[in-house]
Amino acid sequence: HVDYDAISMLNVSATQALSKRLTIVRDSVQYLNHALKDSVQSLHQALKDSVQYLNRALKDSVNYLNAKMATLELVNIKNHATDSLRMNEQQRAIAELKNLLMEMKKGKQNVLSSKKVK
Repeated sequence: HVDYDAISMLNVSATQALSKRLTIVRDSVQYLNHALKDSVQSLHQALKDSVQYLNRALKDSVNYLNAKMATLELVNIKNHATDSLRMNEQQRAIAELKNLLMEMKKGKQNVLSSKKVK
């Protein structure tokens, strides 16, 4: 003899248990989806902030290097001008020494000539 009432009650109990499990699984999936969405948004914001920070740091570094380069160019120009002035001074000094040497040679020749005349 089959007890249809008992089978029916077991069916209802099993269906209710499955329904509760399904609800738990749905809630878990929904929670995990929200958690994943929040994590992705947090990661996206962190990445965006990092890129902005790196862009600012790169811009600051480029500005710093440009300023250093401009300073070095000014120092180079100043050194070149100083070197040019030194070279001009050296050339003048050499020319004066040559003139003195020529005058000394002339003076020596004059002294020798005057000794020959005597």
